[in-house]
Amino acid sequence: MTSTQADGRSLKLSRYTMLALGIGVLCVLPWVLITLGADFTMVNPVDLTPLSMAEDGQLPLYALYAMLRGSFLHTIIGWSITCVALMTGVYAFAHFRVKRDPLTPIICMAAFWAGSINGFYVLASHGVSFPVLNLVDLVALGSAVAESFSAAILIVAALVVLTRKQSDLPAFDLRAVLGLSLLFGAIAFGVTSWTATSEVLPAMYRAEQWPHFPWNLGALLLYVLAAGVVFPRLYRRDPNHFSFALWLSALPFAAGQIYLVFGSAVLFDSYFNASMALKLVGYLVIFGGLTWDYSHTCREESTLRRHLQLRDRRIRLLVDNANEAIVLFDAERRIRLWNPRARQIFGWSAQDAMGGDVVDLLLPERSHSAFLDCLSQLLEEAADGSATQPCEMAALAKEGGELFVEYSIIPAFEEGVPFFAMLARDVSEHKQLRLRMIQMDRAIAVGTLAAGVGHELNNPLSYVIANLYFAHEQISELLPKIEALTRLAEGAGTPALCELLGLEAGEERLVDELTEVNQVLKSACQGAGRISDILDDMRLFSHVRGDETRPVSLTHALEVAVRMTRSQTKTRANVRTEFEDIPLVEADEPRLSQVFVNLLLNAAQAIEEGDVDDNEIFVHAFYEDGLVIVEIADSGKGIDDAIRDQIFDPFFTTKPVGEGSGLGLSLSRGMIEEYGGQISFESTPGVGSVFRVALPPAHPDYQN
Repeated sequence: MTSTQADGRSLKLSRYTMLALGIGVLCVLPWVLITLGADFTMVNPVDLTPLSMAEDGQLPLYALYAMLRGSFLHTIIGWSITCVALMTGVYAFAHFRVKRDPLTPIICMAAFWAGSINGFYVLASHGVSFPVLNLVDLVALGSAVAESFSAAILIVAALVVLTRKQSDLPAFDLRAVLGLSLLFGAIAFGVTSWTATSEVLPAMYRAEQWPHFPWNLGALLLYVLAAGVVFPRLYRRDPNHFSFALWLSALPFAAGQIYLVFGSAVLFDSYFNASMALKLVGYLVIFGGLTWDYSHTCREESTLRRHLQLRDRRIRLLVDNANEAIVLFDAERRIRLWNPRARQIFGWSAQDAMGGDVVDLLLPERSHSAFLDCLSQLLEEAADGSATQPCEMAALAKEGGELFVEYSIIPAFEEGVPFFAMLARDVSEHKQLRLRMIQMDRAIAVGTLAAGVGHELNNPLSYVIANLYFAHEQISELLPKIEALTRLAEGAGTPALCELLGLEAGEERLVDELTEVNQVLKSACQGAGRISDILDDMRLFSHVRGDETRPVSLTHALEVAVRMTRSQTKTRANVRTEFEDIPLVEADEPRLSQVFVNLLLNAAQAIEEGDVDDNEIFVHAFYEDGLVIVEIADSGKGIDDAIRDQIFDPFFTTKPVGEGSGLGLSLSRGMIEEYGGQISFESTPGVGSVFRVALPPAHPDYQN
């Protein structure tokens, strides 16, 4: 229990204690006042003097009031009890409508009974409704019947609440409560009618015996039982203002019966009137408890309403600003909630989506049956307490086409009716990203493999190149000697030597064969040298130094990049280079070559294959305004204005999935900026693009 709750409970107990003390004082006060000599008797001896002085048999008004003042007080208190009891019944009925407390309808019926029978007996005692044959016994009987039955109804109601579980209590509806209350009123009318018109009534009042009102002993015992046993247990079970007030009301009810049974001697004496007054106090306590509990309920409802409004605002804030689409739909698949993110993902506005069929609106036809099976399975799993798992599906967009979403569906029940909450997010870009990452991993693996293969090929290739060059050199040295020997053999005419040198008619001369072999060896040396250059470029390109930089030749990096991309550019455009005298730059040469490879590949892919002669990629390196500049211009299709601001974003690409990772330009810009340079571009759609790389020289005093 928190300190705030403890303080609230302490304040509540202190208030209850003060109220109990106050009611106790009211219960004891009549006895104290009467003991001290106060007289509340409203019965006076009949003075016949005014009657003898009356003119024309008419009593003076003051004499008539003096004779009837006991009846007046009884009537006033009786009608007060009637009004308070009926108001208590109406209030309990209203309280039941708000709180649905199972005790309040029974209190309503008990109060309606007490108010009705008190009112009917007051009317009967004045002869308004029925001709009364025995007024004294009727008044006493009315008190006994009203109090006994009221106490019995209250105790029975409390016992019903105490002996049953909350779920087993009778569920009264408003019409039943109202009907039963009217039935109790009719019973009260019938009892009053029967007792008022009966010629013989039980001796409710015994002037010669004590106690003078013995029939009220039953009501007294019932109120003592209620105050000492039943109502305290009811309060401990459900400690609220109303149950405490009900417990507290038993004190004035019991005290009133004590005054009537053990103190009153005649009708309308001090103890009789005190009993009537305490009876009124008892109903006022119940009425006050209902009022107190009702006001407390209203405050709680107001607080709860504020909390609900605050919670609704918070939930609405979360729903409206969630990064996922949130869609609520019922068992008939009708959409009941559609947040702004759902509109961004699927394209439908809330006005268009609300009330629509979630399956027809969002899913392609091929996915309908699987989705419906998923809903049925989720309901079964929800009944078992199983958690739902996110899964992916293809969804429809308003503009047409499909997108991939990852969604979770949470089933729930509202008053036994199922509904579903679907949380979805667009994973189309993530799906493409995964494909590009796989592609990039494969490219890295292929690059690593190629570098390893190149390293493994380099050693045997060096032997091949060395032997080719050796054979070429040896044959080149032998050719002059063979030619001289051929001339000598032709002059000497030696048959054997002429045959050996191929000088016979119809035979190819040995010197010509060796010359052809020498040309083949020369071509083989050139091819092997080309292979060696490619392997060197691959080794240089795949070598990663990390953050290590040194002065490198930009021209050499460009030459490596041009050679590395030759297979991609030769079918699209002629590559023309112009390298001016430029200084070294501070960079890592493999990474610098990678930048130019990316730019050359982009330039080649911007040009359609086939028309090589009409397209050109121009690579120009020069020094200008203290910077080393490289421009790579192409005659391709150019860059649309709509995507100019996105081309350096990571994973952005206009190429189909599988043909690009979308990282080339982003990584290139990062590397150039890391070396203190800049990369920019100019483009005209339909004409071509020019990418410009500017780097500071490794030696700032280069011009000097």
